Amino acid sequence: MSRSGTLGDMSYDEPPMPAPPSRPSPRRWLALLVAAMVVVVGSAARGRAAETTGGGGSSSSTATVDTTPFRPADSTFGGSDASSGSSSGSASGSIDVDGIAESASPAVVNIQTTLEDGNQAAGSGMVITGDGIVLTNNHVIEGAARIRVEIGVTGETYTAEVLGYDVADDVAVLQLVDAPNMETVRIGDPSEVQVNDPIVAIGNAQGRFGAPTVVSGFVSDVSETIQAGDGGTDTETLRDMIEVRAEIVSGDSGGPLFNAAGEVVGINSAAEISGGGRFGFGPGSGSSSGGVGYAIPIDRALGISEQISNGDESNGVYVGSQRALLGVGLEASGAQGSPSFGFEGGPVGSGAGVAVVQSGGAADDAGIEPGATIVAVDGNDVASADELRDVMETLHPGDGIRVDWIDGSGNQQRATVELGAGPPA
Repeated sequence: MSRSGTLGDMSYDEPPMPAPPSRPSPRRWLALLVAAMVVVVGSAARGRAAETTGGGGSSSSTATVDTTPFRPADSTFGGSDASSGSSSGSASGSIDVDGIAESASPAVVNIQTTLEDGNQAAGSGMVITGDGIVLTNNHVIEGAARIRVEIGVTGETYTAEVLGYDVADDVAVLQLVDAPNMETVRIGDPSEVQVNDPIVAIGNAQGRFGAPTVVSGFVSDVSETIQAGDGGTDTETLRDMIEVRAEIVSGDSGGPLFNAAGEVVGINSAAEISGGGRFGFGPGSGSSSGGVGYAIPIDRALGISEQISNGDESNGVYVGSQRALLGVGLEASGAQGSPSFGFEGGPVGSGAGVAVVQSGGAADDAGIEPGATIVAVDGNDVASADELRDVMETLHPGDGIRVDWIDGSGNQQRATVELGAGPPA
């Protein structure tokens, strides 16, 4: 297996943005901890730990999910050449790695996001329609205030808008602005994927941009379950993942996984890290994924894309580019408050404890103050910060909701508020 990459010429409507040092960037369960890091080093990469269980669910092993829009500390948008890696084991049959890469690369994109705090992150994606619909991971665009997409082989760049996403299944759908006649990937049938099938993964390895990087390997499991988290209380479960022996690394998130026919069978989303720990690169950290990666079957992602296109918000799908915000930071076990004013943190018992209130936000306007405990939304009891966050993920900016809370003096309060708007969840 080999990995190669070259840089394409790029043009911008403004100068390229500088890259911050590589550190985990804010996720809903790491907001407070990471915010402290941002002050010192600047945030760019995302990481969470994971446990995996085989299809039978009888065994588990430590892994790390690539939730990593990644920026190496010494690169800029369009940085240095890609690194190399290797996989272990063997594949049955042969695969034309160079041929697949040449054919598919024009439809593989590099994604750069700018977060609300000004930090940047990077990932991958694939074009699935001629008018510029792009599939990627939700964690690639989470928290993005602005998204730019580069066609790596040509250097063309586009602004992208979020059409919708599914947090639980880690899928997001983007629309490139003013991007007609785009080349698209060919879609395969993941149900036909078998153990030992050879595969090729293409992406934006280590956030280096330019022409996509290419890695080959083979399928080692077709039904893997990943419990993804950062080692704290909040986790997400990705089921029936395709496990591959290939050097999937940070920045490859959202890129396509190809079968021997050059058809996409999955979205590369996760990777084990040698020695465990958080997923990240930069000075003093290794770049090996341990040679094990995980991909979301493409039919699942396309089903989510179709739901978004039809405006169907069932089964956890969210349609729209912005999430609803009440404007509070919530207490979590072992942490106090979040500066991102979403719904951060884990369970705190009966109700969601408020640690911080955003000035001028919906909660502030309603009279909710730090020290309050939110206990119900629209008449439905809320037992924890997680439950409140789950409710918020079904709502939209501008929605009016009734909030019940206990103030710091123990008095019950109620108000109707109009929700504000924030970046994708």
